[in-house]
Amino acid sequence: MTACEIIQETYDYYTKNPNNRRALDVKGGCRYNLEVTSDYRNDKHCAVGRCLRLKYQRQRESLTSNTDGVETLIDDNAPGEDDYNNGVFTIDDMLKKKYRGHPEGLWDALQNFHDNGVFWSTKENSITKDGQGKYEILMRNYKIGGIEYDGAEK
Repeated sequence: MTACEIIQETYDYYTKNPNNRRALDVKGGCRYNLEVTSDYRNDKHCAVGRCLRLKYQRQRESLTSNTDGVETLIDDNAPGEDDYNNGVFTIDDMLKKKYRGHPEGLWDALQNFHDNGVFWSTKENSITKDGQGKYEILMRNYKIGGIEYDGAEK
């Protein structure tokens, strides 16, 4: 998927029913994985958590750094050096195949979009005007010269 397709998918998913789809704990903190029932397939996930491989989703709330930023999530879940390509563990190693190939900055931006309470109204169960503006900025930022950025090195 391209960066804009990932942003659009996230927007479409969370704008349908943000109160029931965002992975917020009782204190309002976001989690990559939030247990809802005894079956992991019913769990809620944040914007990045939805894109994680099942190996990481099945860890549920015991996922290391479940409440931290993307960089910490990557660092804290890196296996031994011999277990991944070129001795470098990246967000791509944690993502489902269709989401790979984008810079870590995209995932940080997507996480901020999902996490920031200014962008979502619990009272209205919808995206706010600020959230709509942030979505439009994200879409514009990931289109370069009218050609959608696909994550490949230029």
